[in-house]
Amino acid sequence: MLLLLIACSASPEPPSPNHPPPPGGRLPPVGSGELVIPVDDPAWRGLNGLLDNPRAYGEASWDDVRMRVAGHLALAGRDRARLAAQRADWAGCAVAYHESAIALGKLALGGKIGPPIRAALVSAAERDGGLCTALAAKEPPPPSPGLIAPLRARWVSLVVRAEAGADVATEAAVLASDARAVVAPEGLDLDAFGDFEARHALRVRLVEAWADTVSPFSATEPFAYWTAAEISRQAAGIAAAAAAVATGAVPVPTAADAVPPATHRPYSAAELGSLVTGDSTVDTLGFAGPRAIGSLARLGAEDKEHLPWLQETAAELNAAVPGTVPAIVERRAAKLAEFPGGIRYYAMKQLRNTATRHLAAAGHYSEALMVVRGHGALHAQDWACPDRAGILAVIEARLLVRAGDVGADAALDRADTNIAEFLAHVAEAEANPRSMPGPPMVPPPRPPAPVPKND
Repeated sequence: MLLLLIACSASPEPPSPNHPPPPGGRLPPVGSGELVIPVDDPAWRGLNGLLDNPRAYGEASWDDVRMRVAGHLALAGRDRARLAAQRADWAGCAVAYHESAIALGKLALGGKIGPPIRAALVSAAERDGGLCTALAAKEPPPPSPGLIAPLRARWVSLVVRAEAGADVATEAAVLASDARAVVAPEGLDLDAFGDFEARHALRVRLVEAWADTVSPFSATEPFAYWTAAEISRQAAGIAAAAAAVATGAVPVPTAADAVPPATHRPYSAAELGSLVTGDSTVDTLGFAGPRAIGSLARLGAEDKEHLPWLQETAAELNAAVPGTVPAIVERRAAKLAEFPGGIRYYAMKQLRNTATRHLAAAGHYSEALMVVRGHGALHAQDWACPDRAGILAVIEARLLVRAGDVGADAALDRADTNIAEFLAHVAEAEANPRSMPGPPMVPPPRPPAPVPKND
């Protein structure tokens, strides 16, 4: 059961009477091979609906479950504001950010982790709502604290002053120089944790850095994990836009979002065979969070029998034209579905997530959307991942926002509905607590029994 919680939530719960930590309270070193998801687990077979206690979601409390959902709320609210920004509806953009800040502020979060994460997300929404208000009112915004946020506020001020007829060439040159001088801070390594508490502390630092860096106007986050490299990438976009203004270009608000492209890497067996995160907004939409830990007992890159299949899959995807990738993914997923063990769920999920990342990063949003929809209705270990329906809806919405698709508004409405339904379930379960699960049972080794296909 502990392995299920780790794999679905990508955040092992902290020590508790019912779920002790590993020996010494420490997590196995990343890549050590000490934490392995088994081929099958009886607990996986009973998952068929929303769960009634936080430990089933891999968290110590309902506060920490809601902490997960805070990120989904923030992403949906931000992308709704960005839709308005794409239409140069700055007043509408400001309203969307204001509403997002209110919704996040109402989210009940206690403990050590949720409050600082919520504070960072609320502050970012309020700050970026202020930038949109400044553009609507044609007035410079107030200064912003942080590393990247102050540069972005100066950029918006430069745009507003230029629209009013001011000569901003010197100001732009200084801004370009300051943006080029940005150095990402230390302490944001996605694998830099040794125990449960350190992993949660890292999550807080990552969210705070993400909130400082993220663009108010365009979805420029990578279709991958968010890393400290994003700080330099966003600064480079601001520097390039300001340098162009210094040499005579007319500034527009979104010019600073023309960030350098992220490094492209081909499909690989290592990526296809790695353990997925439970929250796909982290490894697929560039939201902040530590890297997933652990490996798969079978069907992963360390499975010598399965490795040739992963290599063949990577080679086929690398050679494919984008329009054929969704069909390749589904054909390959059907092959994985034949494996007699619940572990196949993780392999299939990683296959689809990997294809989504690669297609979206290359701008093939329609094909990426087809792959995302291949996940289908919630099933199997989906139910042990907090707000899985909301996650999938947020990913669909992001793809449609990036594509400029008219369906983006409806997708965001669906995301809001899914998130609200999950939070309502959490509130009901918290008000009417069920018994917590006991310590995990460790049965003697036995061959896995065939189970019905569930993906």
